[in-house]
Amino acid sequence: MAMGVIPCEKFTATSPKIGGETTLVAVVVVAGAPRVTGHGCSSSGWGCNIINQTIGDEELDPEEEMCFGTLEDVRPYYYRYAVRTGFVVKIRTTGWETKNGQKVVVNQALYCNRDGYCIFHIKAPKRRKIVPLTNCKACCYLALDKMTGQWNISRVEVSHSHLLTPKLSGIFLANRQLSMHVKDLIQQNNQASIRPSKTYQALANATGGPVNLTFTEKDVRNYISCYLRISEDETDPKELLKHFSLMKELNPNVFFEIDVDKNHSLRNLFWADARCRDAWEYFGDVMTYDMSFESFIGVNYHGMSTLLGCALLRNKETRTF
Repeated sequence: MAMGVIPCEKFTATSPKIGGETTLVAVVVVAGAPRVTGHGCSSSGWGCNIINQTIGDEELDPEEEMCFGTLEDVRPYYYRYAVRTGFVVKIRTTGWETKNGQKVVVNQALYCNRDGYCIFHIKAPKRRKIVPLTNCKACCYLALDKMTGQWNISRVEVSHSHLLTPKLSGIFLANRQLSMHVKDLIQQNNQASIRPSKTYQALANATGGPVNLTFTEKDVRNYISCYLRISEDETDPKELLKHFSLMKELNPNVFFEIDVDKNHSLRNLFWADARCRDAWEYFGDVMTYDMSFESFIGVNYHGMSTLLGCALLRNKETRTF
């Protein structure tokens, strides 16, 4: 069982050997608490204790005046607490200061993603999937101690205005992820022509059910379509080039462009046949891009949609467009 300490309030004592008042920090040793290492915060060599959380330790709930070495230590600690409790964290505000010509983060406010409230003017069936807001007040304020360079929790609120679901926190959109082992297994099953649904069922059975997984079946399918099928051998680009070359021989007005990476794997593709190019000449003043079907759409003289071109994109990032 791991041993640890909990930071307590400071007190002042007089030491005859030192000849003056010395500020000390009282600590309580608790079985099962996370390891804490004491570092000096004042000129006398004493100060607040820094939480040194290690993976596998039984973590404490956040409390005010808890100290951490860096922002990269305290923020993941609160994220792990959110996963363990059953809610999702969002960064609401971040405070910056300029130091030596560089912007430095000095404070940050972490809130539950159900913070605030919203009035919808669109009927529910037409709205996208959204997180219902309940004006939740759960939050954690992080502040930088400019004297010591350490981060501490200046204020924390742990009560929520909604039900918490710790067992389902692993499949929240913000927490879903595929481990290296799962990615390797998906890749092997894909090469063996095993369907994604069978792969997902096998992984769920191995962990005692889908509730114990940190991803869904859709994540497995997205990984196969976005990262595996598009990065395999050069068969697909060669076949596409052969197909469009044949189309261009039949009709010279056909246009196509194939984008490959340094490994000759297909990255992006655009094509437009002769009819699309003719339509572009007349109806290309106003154009929309349909992200569902990866197509360019215009409007003809009769107010009807007309196809202006098609595209095949590796992903939907800004640089791709």
